Amino acid sequence: MRNCVFMLILLLCCVVANAQEQHAWEQLYSELLEVEEQENIMSEEDYDLLCSLEMQPIDLNKATREDLEQLPFLSPTQIEDILAYIYQYHGMRSVGELLMIESLDDIRCRLLSHFVTIKVDDEQHYPALSTILRSGKHNILFTAKVPFYTRVGDKSGYLGYPYSHSVRYKYSYSDYFQAGFVGAQDGGEPFFA
Repeated sequence: MRNCVFMLILLLCCVVANAQEQHAWEQLYSELLEVEEQENIMSEEDYDLLCSLEMQPIDLNKATREDLEQLPFLSPTQIEDILAYIYQYHGMRSVGELLMIESLDDIRCRLLSHFVTIKVDDEQHYPALSTILRSGKHNILFTAKVPFYTRVGDKSGYLGYPYSHSVRYKYSYSDYFQAGFVGAQDGGEPFFA
């Protein structure tokens, strides 16, 4: 009986010790509040939100403005700067790149690293053939030259008409795909000869 009571007390102590576990980001958050001279009290909603974001961090390369607005310590200017950096440099490769954003100070960068992750997509994404065929750009150019005078050489006769014309067609999809053809006929040449 004594052993059972002793085991029960040990078990309860372990549960209580686990419940009072402090997260690594809490110290940084309190430092940030001290620097900004705000109340050093975090609301329960913010705490729950930050705990859930710590367990399921935001992928910064795919984050939207709404995702970043969840973080209570980021201002709208800082969110805009993060999104502009990701757009300009086509994503981030590491969390250390947050230091390159001027509006983020060191404390916010370290704090943000607990709630975001960077998933680098090294695969080259080429468009599908159906996308290329559906979204490409067509270009067609047709020229014709009709002489309004008779040339001396025309009197003896040519195999074809005195008119010259050309056609050029080009299909392109960005830098991935280009195809086309050119056809021309000079004056006096037979057609399809």
